[in-house]
Amino acid sequence: MFKESEELTGILGKDTVIKGNFITKRLIRFDGKLKGRFYSKDTIIAGETSQIEGDIFCYNLKFNGKLKGNIFCKGVAELKENCEIYGDIFSEKLEVHNHGFVKGKVYIGKFAREKLNENFKKVESELGIEKEVK
Repeated sequence: MFKESEELTGILGKDTVIKGNFITKRLIRFDGKLKGRFYSKDTIIAGETSQIEGDIFCYNLKFNGKLKGNIFCKGVAELKENCEIYGDIFSEKLEVHNHGFVKGKVYIGKFAREKLNENFKKVESELGIEKEVK
């Protein structure tokens, strides 16, 4: 299982534009635009100016931007007050703040686990992410 680090390893500001997949192993803050898949073995913090078109795969998520895609979160997905999600959510745990918006289906806990495992294996294979040796 993944674990959350306490050290922020990078900030991608609101003027950042990424076309393609973004992969990281560590905690990151993202405030820009991404068209592609976003993958982290740690926490993704997406600020109010973030706009993502594609699926998110992570351990923990703190989301306050706009997403057109699905969320696959093995830990806690925290949807902040200004977020807009247009897609399905698969997460072990979910927190939705007042005024957070979701248009899609939500699967939590045991209802999400099979899809989480299946989709993580699939995306890791597609992105060429090797499993870490313990």
